[in-house]
Amino acid sequence: MKHALLLLLGIATPVIAETWPLERVEDTLIVRGTAKPAEGASGGSLMLDGESLIELKKSAQIGGAAFTVSLWFNPYEPTAAQQVLAGKNRYSRNEREWSLTVEPSGQLRAHLRQDGWTTISCVESLKPGAWHLVNLVVEPGKAALFLNGKQMGEAKLKRPIAVTDAP
Repeated sequence: MKHALLLLLGIATPVIAETWPLERVEDTLIVRGTAKPAEGASGGSLMLDGESLIELKKSAQIGGAAFTVSLWFNPYEPTAAQQVLAGKNRYSRNEREWSLTVEPSGQLRAHLRQDGWTTISCVESLKPGAWHLVNLVVEPGKAALFLNGKQMGEAKLKRPIAVTDAP
């Protein structure tokens, strides 16, 4: 079953900037499950089956008070379950930071760990089979979610997102 296609993930902090082109499986990635090459928004991409994930090597140190996440994705088949596009969480170790999800309603949502989860939701639904660009911009005191270059919402943050060992 096709769930989401990923093209490029970039994360930048004031000190660190990393880009993981997700056009093919490379040594900068750990694939847990299946990731198949497919056509992307511009070039290639990797297609996941809804049961798999890609872990980015050298990503544990990224995060904190200021960072930006950019991701091209294509939600082929939104389902009745939440689909995680990207995130920095390891629930089994209580290492929770942030995530970007496609909700069962077909809308994009950002989750940011504070005392609980603070969320930013898009009001418009994603178009299945179309490429979308999401940007999550976290700064001291606030976070903003952008979809296809348009700001969808903003949330106030009481404290910086805690940095954990989660990749």
